[in-house]
Amino acid sequence: MQTFNVIHLCGKGNIDEGLEGIAQYCQFEYVTHELSHLLHMTDFVVSRAGSYSIFEFLALKKPMLLIPLSRQKSRGDQILNAELFRKNGFALVLEEEEASPERFMKALDQLKADEELLIEKMTDAEPPKTAYEMAKLVVAHTKKR
Repeated sequence: MQTFNVIHLCGKGNIDEGLEGIAQYCQFEYVTHELSHLLHMTDFVVSRAGSYSIFEFLALKKPMLLIPLSRQKSRGDQILNAELFRKNGFALVLEEEEASPERFMKALDQLKADEELLIEKMTDAEPPKTAYEMAKLVVAHTKKR
């Protein structure tokens, strides 16, 4: 971990006091207005694969290591999201069931090695549609019928 400075958003009630004071590691239960500043400082993101978050990371062109919730813990939508981002070259994926400290560190090393390629793929991607653009598409489609 000496290669990385870690900002860990761990969720309400999940602060591990045993990790307090560790060099290059800072944990927060929750952030609000600070999030944009934290993301701006971030070189890489390790995250679950909720659609809102990963599309925000895509818009910010942040190389991602996604660890989707398993089918045992979710509907499977995060698995689909992560696979879509992997196929498009936007992220690396580590399945929760396959995660171990060794595999996690190997995935982080790969993320760092693939940084430029991931950013290039994200830069070349068509940007997500705004609500206005989506409405225009719907109207155009209904006019064709």
